[in-house]
Amino acid sequence: LPDPGLGAACRRLLARVVTGDADVFRRRASTKGTAAALCWAIGQAHDLFSVGGLRVKDLATHFGVSGSPASRARTLLRAAELPQEPYGPVRLAPDMLTSSRRTWLISTRDRYVDDL
Repeated sequence: LPDPGLGAACRRLLARVVTGDADVFRRRASTKGTAAALCWAIGQAHDLFSVGGLRVKDLATHFGVSGSPASRARTLLRAAELPQEPYGPVRLAPDMLTSSRRTWLISTRDRYVDDL
């Protein structure tokens, strides 16, 4: 993983999904697909799939799944009570972001505030 905090972020998201709606794991879905979906959601929130970065296709291949894990990820995010826009960016709770991502978001916000 590019940032060691990403594993912890995935575990926090998984814990929130289980707490929010554990029944989501009783449905027909592969373990590999669920793992890829968790990593996809965290990766999206951390902007890992930007131009020149990690490719979603490579993530799917790593987990041995075909297609994008986005659909399963959106189901998990709803279960975690983190509803998203259908095609918008993934937004997570601050505790699911690495410290470096939170620092980047705060500095970006501050730059925009300074420009006002």
